[in-house]
Amino acid sequence: MASSDREHVLQVAYKLFAALGYDATSTSQIAEAAGVQPAVIEEFFGGRRELYIAVMRHAYDLERASLHAVLDELREAESLDVAAAIHRLIDNQLDFVAVHPDAYALRTHRWLSDAMDVAEVETRYLQPLYQSILDLFQPAVAAGQLTGDTDLQYVMYMCTWCIHGFALGGVPHDEGVPKTYTDEREWRRFRLRLHQMVHRALLLPGDYSPAEPY
Repeated sequence: MASSDREHVLQVAYKLFAALGYDATSTSQIAEAAGVQPAVIEEFFGGRRELYIAVMRHAYDLERASLHAVLDELREAESLDVAAAIHRLIDNQLDFVAVHPDAYALRTHRWLSDAMDVAEVETRYLQPLYQSILDLFQPAVAAGQLTGDTDLQYVMYMCTWCIHGFALGGVPHDEGVPKTYTDEREWRRFRLRLHQMVHRALLLPGDYSPAEPY
């Protein structure tokens, strides 16, 4: 079968795993949604577990491409403005989840103990993303530009948790339906507060003021 057929199955599985989680999605469900026989999934991927790993790799490939485009630009600058770089990376992560919410949904399922028998995903795909950010700021840490009671690694984790929570869970609203990134006003409000929280947590100079009002 053609590589386009394999990609089609991958994309269908990507949507189903994001919506239902790995544990609640069967091979037959994926096959039916993709319009193929279950044997085709085994032929392409080796089985449901291997398909799930391929889906997670696809999600992290999307995030890696987005992140590394910004990291490359920051590395090429004559000098690194630490505060500006941190805020640029926050915006990148916010923009990514708005375009690729399914990638974050997959990760959230894992936080809820989904696919616990597939333990290598974070080590293989997520940790290298975090490490690439820490590596960018290591010279600044060594030079004392990030000092005091700061913990860049944990602030980075906190930023991710907050984005996950808002993008997929939202905030309570009088209408009864939580507001998430699809609500432009609440999305701008969340973006501003996240920037301010990280700025203050890292004891960056001054206070955060966006170049353009949200």
